[in-house]
Amino acid sequence: MPARPEDRIRNWRDCRLFIRADYHSRSGRRPLFEFFFNPVARFLVLMRVLEWSQNTRAPFVLRAPLTFWFRRLSTRLGFSISLHVFGPGVSLPHYGNIMIHQDCCFGRNCRIHVGAAIAGSAVIMDPSEVPEFDAPHFGDNVYFGPGVKMSGPMRIADNIVIGANSVVTRSFTQPGVTISGFPAKIVALKGSDDMLVRGCDRVPELARRDAEPAALAAE
Repeated sequence: MPARPEDRIRNWRDCRLFIRADYHSRSGRRPLFEFFFNPVARFLVLMRVLEWSQNTRAPFVLRAPLTFWFRRLSTRLGFSISLHVFGPGVSLPHYGNIMIHQDCCFGRNCRIHVGAAIAGSAVIMDPSEVPEFDAPHFGDNVYFGPGVKMSGPMRIADNIVIGANSVVTRSFTQPGVTISGFPAKIVALKGSDDMLVRGCDRVPELARRDAEPAALAAE
């Protein structure tokens, strides 16, 4: 799985914590109203429950309807988003066309707007030259403006803002900057602090979870 080990759902408690972090990153108010009247909120909850069911090898009779519902809702909302790619605290403000490759890896508290297309490498290469990973990997607190396009193996550091309609063609390892353009380049030494809500910071149980040994947390 592409998600970082600490950002994988290991049990039902993790699932609830991830759902809470996602909720706080999005709005942080009226959870029942959001779930019943906001299809994107339902999508994120369903995504986390389906990730839990796969990681814990839940019975097929549970996974099958969850998978069907997830795919149906994805088509309705215009999402082509793979499972197990987001850390906790992801925010999708609006429904619309969003494509996320299955080998992508997102850190915590990422905010992604419509029109984003984040793909794997489309280059055929010699097996000896294949990179460590095939799709973009992101740090924590990364903001994606509408229409961001990127493809292939690259790393994006923490607290980076990617401007609207940018085409990112290389890694950016300096945290706390704004990149934009075609091809994208650093345009400001300003990070994402004012551009997103850090939902994970509003779920203190996540910090305690991260401090647990993996063997204990999996029980």
